Amino acid sequence: MSEHPFHRIVLLCDAACDIRLEVTDAAALAARWGASLHGIFIDDENFRRLAALPFGQQVSLSCAALTEEFSAEEMTSLSSARGAAMQRTLSEAARERGVGWSFGQVRDLPSVALLSDDPADTLVIEAATRAFSGAWRPRSARDKSSAAFLGSILLKRRGSGGRGMVVVVPAAAEDRAKVLATSAAFAGTDEPIVLTGSSTTLANAKDEIARSFGARRRHVEQIPIDTGDRSALTRLIARRKPALVVLPPARSDRPLDEFDRDVLLVR
Repeated sequence: MSEHPFHRIVLLCDAACDIRLEVTDAAALAARWGASLHGIFIDDENFRRLAALPFGQQVSLSCAALTEEFSAEEMTSLSSARGAAMQRTLSEAARERGVGWSFGQVRDLPSVALLSDDPADTLVIEAATRAFSGAWRPRSARDKSSAAFLGSILLKRRGSGGRGMVVVVPAAAEDRAKVLATSAAFAGTDEPIVLTGSSTTLANAKDEIARSFGARRRHVEQIPIDTGDRSALTRLIARRKPALVVLPPARSDRPLDEFDRDVLLVR
């Protein structure tokens, strides 16, 4: 078992996704922590229902002129091929990094599928805007399935730049311990770390901060903010431009587009 608070790094894929970028990141994280990789292919029941409708067509978002017939047989073939491709990509990445891996499939509605019952799992989701879609990114089954995931979730936003992390420290002691331990595991050796929260919360977290970041103490800065002021955190992130924002459970269901950074939702 790893000394870090992670057992597995989990990736999701459906018939419409491409996991090549995120599987590289996930394999690197698994190697860093001594964790394993686990892939889940979501055979989306909604796709099969759509394909069974008469006159169904597949339309390309990058070129409206490109359309093709969409049948139940083609959907079955596509799902099978995409699942096999994901498994192959996952196994190759795991072999290159020397980590263990596993793979499974879920055929269900993504909003109700239980993907992992281990809170020590970390789900990696590609959240970057697709090149052809400008500021809009269609929701995938992975986005809709994240609500059924019990562990932490890492949203990768590609190209945001920045360095270090901003960590929102929660007031509840149980949540605080997990957020700080998880943040310490994600932090690079020499990266700047900003811990933020109310003055009272930061004072109460003194011992936990020392345990989690003792070896990196000179890289840690504490900045109290008014936790009731939603814009205060947004301004802090805009000013510091971190590579990663770590959020506690209380903020996990709020809109995240405002940050334009990689976001780790600790649960």
